[in-house]
Amino acid sequence: MSITQFTDVTDFTQLFSETLARVRARMDADANAGLTEEDPQWVDTREGSFYWDCTQPTAMECARLWDAMTETAAAAFPSTAWGDYLDEHGQTFNLTRNPPTSAFGTLVFVATQQTTIAAGTQASGVASQTGDVITYQTTESGETCALLAVPSNVQINAEEDLGTLAAGTRYYHVTACNEFG
Repeated sequence: MSITQFTDVTDFTQLFSETLARVRARMDADANAGLTEEDPQWVDTREGSFYWDCTQPTAMECARLWDAMTETAAAAFPSTAWGDYLDEHGQTFNLTRNPPTSAFGTLVFVATQQTTIAAGTQASGVASQTGDVITYQTTESGETCALLAVPSNVQINAEEDLGTLAAGTRYYHVTACNEFG
């Protein structure tokens, strides 16, 4: 099996994706399949009707089973498995996960005025691939810098060997940097 076939598993698991609303809609449609509203056998499927009250627990259980099938399919493949399921796949090849470790990086705060940031300040963001909330914590205190003044009298010097530009007004986006970035 090729790697591309393994990555298609995420598309495969979507086959099992189902919601309570869609399960409910199919059950309601099946209850009156082939009937018109004028037919004496027509069943009132609206919420609160006798039929709805009797079938709602079944619809809820069906939706739970759909969720279980989705998780089962995802857990069956190493590329989409998680937790204990991923560990079981690793054991097939005598692999164990390394223990979790803290990551280190740079957290940049942007402020409209100079602001003190205390050690232990927490900031969070959403991971782009998983949607999980990730929390960061500062280990040292510091201050944001004051906004930089807009530079004036900026001049661009022409280099002789770089070609020519037709006469006219040009607008440039200039970014000023200091020791804080």
